[in-house]
Amino acid sequence: MQDIQKSQQEALQSYLSKSESMIDAHAFSKELSGEKAIQYIYLLTSSRFLTFEQRLKSGSTTVESTFLDTLGSVEIEHVESEEPDMTTIVIGGVLLVVGVLSFGMLGQADGTVTALLLLIGIGAAAIGIFLLAGAFNTEDGTVTVTMRTIEGETVEHFSLSEDHLEFAESISKTAANSHSSR
Repeated sequence: MQDIQKSQQEALQSYLSKSESMIDAHAFSKELSGEKAIQYIYLLTSSRFLTFEQRLKSGSTTVESTFLDTLGSVEIEHVESEEPDMTTIVIGGVLLVVGVLSFGMLGQADGTVTALLLLIGIGAAAIGIFLLAGAFNTEDGTVTVTMRTIEGETVEHFSLSEDHLEFAESISKTAANSHSSR
């Protein structure tokens, strides 16, 4: 529940019945034209999953509610973040060093050797920088949650950043518990 502020928790409480309790929540914003345009809050209670969508310019709020005991399945797909490729980092670093050293040796050579060192330096440094940039350009991990009815109809489908895997797991556990309490 650390994703939502105390004032948001109090506002959300008005949507809950007396027998419901908040279990977990996740809040995020979507930007349009460089400014926050829509605030989303996913709220998991003891019996429902609620989606709040608030349009910040108009102030309108839309709330969708899914009763957990109507769900047939909760699917969680976790795609882990890619780690930088260490081999590419090493090769890129070596080429960058070779390029810099070639530039350093320019004053100690003459004629054709200088031109060759210049070409080697520029080529090695450029390839090294390109390899290093590519090695650190990795995909962020994601968690995709799909909630389906007993008939297989998709009720909710959304993606979160990888660091919200526990929130997705809470949804699955709470949905399972809602079936065992029937």
